[in-house]
Amino acid sequence: MDESVIHDNVDIAIIGAGPVGSALALGLAPLGLNILLLEARERMQADEKRTLALSQGSREKLESFGAWPDEAITTIQQIHVSDKGHFGQTILTAEEMDVPALGYVLRYNSLVDSVLKALNKTDVRVETASPVIHVTDNDGYAKITVGGVKPRTISASLAVLADGGKELTASLFENSHDSVYEQVALVAHVTCTKKHTGMAYERFTQEGPVALLPFEDRYALVWTGTQERISALLALADEPFLRELQNHFGYRAGQFLTVGPRNSYPLSLKIVKHLTKPHLICIGNAAQTMHPVAGQGFNLGLRDAKALIEVVQQFQRQSLGSVAFNDAYVSKRRIDRSFGIGLTHLLVTGFSNNYPIVSTVRNQVLSGLTIFPPLRRMLTKVMLYGVTGILK
Repeated sequence: MDESVIHDNVDIAIIGAGPVGSALALGLAPLGLNILLLEARERMQADEKRTLALSQGSREKLESFGAWPDEAITTIQQIHVSDKGHFGQTILTAEEMDVPALGYVLRYNSLVDSVLKALNKTDVRVETASPVIHVTDNDGYAKITVGGVKPRTISASLAVLADGGKELTASLFENSHDSVYEQVALVAHVTCTKKHTGMAYERFTQEGPVALLPFEDRYALVWTGTQERISALLALADEPFLRELQNHFGYRAGQFLTVGPRNSYPLSLKIVKHLTKPHLICIGNAAQTMHPVAGQGFNLGLRDAKALIEVVQQFQRQSLGSVAFNDAYVSKRRIDRSFGIGLTHLLVTGFSNNYPIVSTVRNQVLSGLTIFPPLRRMLTKVMLYGVTGILK
């Protein structure tokens, strides 16, 4: 674009080129619309050590967009769910669900590179180093003010915020719920004496959930606990840390042998008050930031993107962002989004305690999943495809 251009007109501007925003751009690309994808960072790749866990449903969506990575990806064939100190447990399997895998663990940058490769084959414009400063509804279109190396104003029939729940989204859509969990997540890679063979573990403890996800020849560990507890764990040398992990998790995966660099991040629940405003919509982490238990956040965001693509297909270009358009999107996402957020929050609050009555109920539920296969299959399908998956 010529440097003298200070105004730009597009059909849809997507603010935030993370995996959800980029997937949305890919899904919209074949529809013949003028699509602009804006990213504040200078590059879309992130820390090489970061991993993602995707459900089978998410894989199917990314494949339909032509963005599934070609390189080797670790599959999750089984998920062992247990409650520390209690008898309740169950195992979810891909074989029972007749799917290639329950989920997939891959490097964040592997997905980003695959998405960029697919985007390069489309007419979607991707602009990095383009932070969005302000967005307003301007009587029939969204007015977007862009800073960075090429400051300008953009007019869009529809502006989609997929910026990961940053301040811009909060200022536009407000937060109906914004709270910090008492838990912090510690993440690292660990090796064990047993090969993982595609088995993932979700172990609930009084301190918070602990997850082991099969990743290449090791596990990706997510250990949640109080800030004080996690800070103490981060300060430990490797050997005492591994002993603490062994005592906390047990020997289901064998003996823990090594741990890589450890990092932590706070956990919160943020839910926007309104998903839409005239000519504005927010999706993914911009709409709901969730606890990582059960790995539903990114998968829910991809379902947001898929639903928005379907709504765009139903409306004429001149109706993008209209009241009817926005209502159609909200209606399409209402049940699945509410259930996904509620289920995640329930798992965190319902399992991160040792109250006798609650403990009895949750262990009965886990045992019921084991002895009643239809209930287990229904829960597994929800984890793979969301509530909309079981309603079809």
